[in-house]
Amino acid sequence: MNLRSLATRTAVAGAVSALAAGALVGATTSAAEAADVTGTYTCSALGSVLGDFPLAISVPLLPPTAPAGLTITPLLGVEAHLTVPSVLLQGAGIDGGTVDDFGMTLGAATIGAPLTVTDITDNGNGTSTVNATGINETFTTPKAGTYDVKLPGAFTFSSTSHGSPSVPVACSTDAPATLGTVTLGKQASEMTVKAVRRHKVNVTVTNEYSTPSGKVVAKVGKKAFSEKLNSNGKTVFTFPKALKGKKAVFSYKGDGFTAGDSKDAAGKPISAIIK
Repeated sequence: MNLRSLATRTAVAGAVSALAAGALVGATTSAAEAADVTGTYTCSALGSVLGDFPLAISVPLLPPTAPAGLTITPLLGVEAHLTVPSVLLQGAGIDGGTVDDFGMTLGAATIGAPLTVTDITDNGNGTSTVNATGINETFTTPKAGTYDVKLPGAFTFSSTSHGSPSVPVACSTDAPATLGTVTLGKQASEMTVKAVRRHKVNVTVTNEYSTPSGKVVAKVGKKAFSEKLNSNGKTVFTFPKALKGKKAVFSYKGDGFTAGDSKDAAGKPISAIIK
C-alpha cells in the first residue's frame, strides 16, 4: 500500500466515523438543543490498520423519557457533514459511498440508520465537506428501565471511487461514546373481564403500544388462581363448579413493558360473578 493510498483511506475512514455518528444521533431524536460528544475509532483496510481517529460531533439531546415497547417507524431524517482536506479525497477519486450496517445501541438493542453520501462539496479553501443522509430503520424500544444510548461499536464504510466500488474501511472501538441516557417507562394497562357460561371468565388486557404478556391472578375468597395471557393479551379462567355464584377479583401483574392493573375506572377492584 503506497503512502498516498494509505493517507486517502485514512481520511475516508475518519470521515465515515463522523458521518456515522452524526447520522445515528439524528435518527434517535428531533430535539432542538445539542450536546457535544467525542469518541475514537480504530479503522483498517485490506488487513492494515490505518490508525485511531477522534470523533467529535454535535448532537441533539436525547429525550429523557419514552414508553417501553413503542415501535418507531422510519420517520426521522438524518443529515451529517464532515470537513476534510480536499486532496485526501480527490487523490483516490472518492465520490461517495454507504455505511449500510450503521446503528446505535439502546441498551442491548440496536437501532439501524444506514447512511448514503449524497455529495462532496469543495469549500474553495483546500477543504471539502462530505455530506450524507439517511433515515432510521423500524425498531421497538426495549423493556422498562434506564439505558445508555451509544454510538456503534463497529461499522464498515463501503466507499465508491469514480462511481465504482472501492476498498471497504472497517472501523471499531472498545468504548463507544455515550450520547445520553433514556428512561423507558411501562405503558398503562386496562383489564376487562366477562363471566360466561359454565363458570368461565374471559379476561382481556390491553395497553397503548404493544400486546401485554404475563399473568393474571384471580381470588375467590382465600383461594387464588392464575392464568397466562396468550399472544393476543387474553386468557380464560375456568373455576371449580362449586364456586358458581361467588365473586372473583382479578389483578394483572404486568410485564417488562406494561404496568399492572387491578382497579376499574371508578377505582374499584375488577371483579366478576362466576356463572
